[in-house]
Amino acid sequence: MVSHPPGNQDGPSPSDAATQRSPPFPSRGFWENLTLLLIGFVLTGVVGAFLSFWFQREMARREAYLIAEQSDLAQSIDAFRTVSDEVGKRQFRMNRLVQALTGVAPENTRNDRARDYKEIFVEWNEQLGRNTALYNFYFHDDAAADRVCASLLSITRRFENMHKNQLEPILEGTPGNLQQLRDDTLKLGDCIATFDQSMLSSIENKRQKYLAAVGD
Repeated sequence: MVSHPPGNQDGPSPSDAATQRSPPFPSRGFWENLTLLLIGFVLTGVVGAFLSFWFQREMARREAYLIAEQSDLAQSIDAFRTVSDEVGKRQFRMNRLVQALTGVAPENTRNDRARDYKEIFVEWNEQLGRNTALYNFYFHDDAAADRVCASLLSITRRFENMHKNQLEPILEGTPGNLQQLRDDTLKLGDCIATFDQSMLSSIENKRQKYLAAVGD
């Protein structure tokens, strides 16, 4: 049998096995990948935080806008009720007095109705500044308001003239003036209807605006 010397045996030597093992420290590619991964985490956190902040801010802004629109709508409805009620009460008392003055209602009701109208006339003047401010703030149809004011003023002046003349000359001898008073009263009713419709149209526009904002 032939024996081989130890240096000539098959298989890797210990020195060859050592050179084939992995290096003791991570390679350059590992550090590059790790750096990119860390940068990705940082960017994701920063962008996510920014987007979260922006979203919360926009939601808060939208909520504040909707609350303001809803409040404006509710306050406009309250303003409409206040102004319309005041105009309506004066028109009603005025119509009752006109009926008494023109013979539609019994003559013995004239003094009571004149007193009722005087009470609402005083209340009207007491609330005039507030109601004018409410209307100008929430509604902007000056033409409709001017027509109502002109009609009220026309009838009021006729009342004043009749009072100065103690009513008798107009009631007994001037049918033309009585007819004019009736016509003014009818005109006032039309003006008030247009006035109320103008305010309601403004409220409806605000309601549609609010609903459109809610639906966005």
